Amino acid sequence: MKSRLQPLNRHDYPKTRFWTEDMYTEWSKTPAFQWTHENRAACPFPYLEDTNGKLVTKGEALNILKTLRNVWHTLLNNNRAPDTWGRAGAEVLDDVADEMARHHPILALCSNGWKVQAITTERYPSWASTHIKKRKKSSDAVVVSISAFYIQFALLTQLWS
Repeated sequence: MKSRLQPLNRHDYPKTRFWTEDMYTEWSKTPAFQWTHENRAACPFPYLEDTNGKLVTKGEALNILKTLRNVWHTLLNNNRAPDTWGRAGAEVLDDVADEMARHHPILALCSNGWKVQAITTERYPSWASTHIKKRKKSSDAVVVSISAFYIQFALLTQLWS
């Protein structure tokens, strides 16, 4: 992936309410969160906001998820996709956060890429269970096929001896 993005300065975006995960956690204890959470179909990630503090639309959230799946496919194709997101190393975490912020600058409106991390922690298990297990099953089948070939070859060699 590309070089690291420079972190944004919180003071340049005063209307952004959830710069840190702690700020979001505190807000999640308020009645405003209850209303937002009950209407989650309209905005699946209530911590995603623009520079004016306005929640992203469902369409924007879906575009973010599409980009994220593409980034995960890139990791998979480069043999860098972890089995679980908890096993992702710092380089993978940083690469994903940077790449997502390049495509969707609102994801940079936070400290340490916590918003990308929050989305990924929620969505990666489902994606990985489909794509990583499928690839492992495919590679396991190749190993079994190769093993079966060598066993057959060994048996034929013994018969010809």
